[in-house]
Amino acid sequence: MKIKYFDFNNYSENYDALERSKSNVTDQENKLIHRIFQRKKVVSVYDASCGTGAQTIFLAKKGYKIKGADLSQKMLEIARKKSHNFSIEYIQRDMRDPIKGKYDAILSIYNSIGHLSKIEFKKVVKNSYNSLERNGIFIFDIFNLAFMREKFIAHEFIDVSREVDNIKYVRFNHNTLDQKEGIMHISQRLLVQKGHAPFTTTHNEWDMQIYAPQQLNEFLMSAGFKKVQFYDEAGKEFDENKSISIFVVAEK
Repeated sequence: MKIKYFDFNNYSENYDALERSKSNVTDQENKLIHRIFQRKKVVSVYDASCGTGAQTIFLAKKGYKIKGADLSQKMLEIARKKSHNFSIEYIQRDMRDPIKGKYDAILSIYNSIGHLSKIEFKKVVKNSYNSLERNGIFIFDIFNLAFMREKFIAHEFIDVSREVDNIKYVRFNHNTLDQKEGIMHISQRLLVQKGHAPFTTTHNEWDMQIYAPQQLNEFLMSAGFKKVQFYDEAGKEFDENKSISIFVVAEK
């Protein structure tokens, strides 16, 4: 089933204010990644969907050798500006394309794989497997379909309301879920007001493919991964009925 893609170039200006201001979630996931990397003795890391650098900058500070890739040139421009004090290589690359080189770990965080169809995701899984060193790990996160089926919010709701640098943001979501196909259609309305100027309104619509843990385990094992572990976004034990997201660690 074909899914509608999201244009991150048009979203890049407001991305950090809307998404990275959720610092508690970002901090939790980054700390979890670092703990796993320490345990697995990771040195080299490839971030396949680095966005504005939330993981690449954190990991560079910790001493890892980092390469960040993203399809959006504008997101990369922001990441480069934020990374000027660190030795991080950034490249524009589609995560569906084969990865050049070998790495101890490959990342794709913040539901990035949800922007791919199932066929495309299987291709990313195989490409990641092929570009990992022996015993390397592939880490990604995605919404938990089992949770969504039980607790999906069908009415319009506000998921962001905050002020950053004298700019106010209010974002409304009105989504639908195809439970059989596991596709969430997202419709967002964003209001932005700079100071006391009139606010602007933008609309975005896209699809997100989400998965149950059993599906992810099947895809990863079929690609050759020998061990798959699931956590929630805070690194705690994954609960299929209570965890909104699945944090996945697959070992080659």
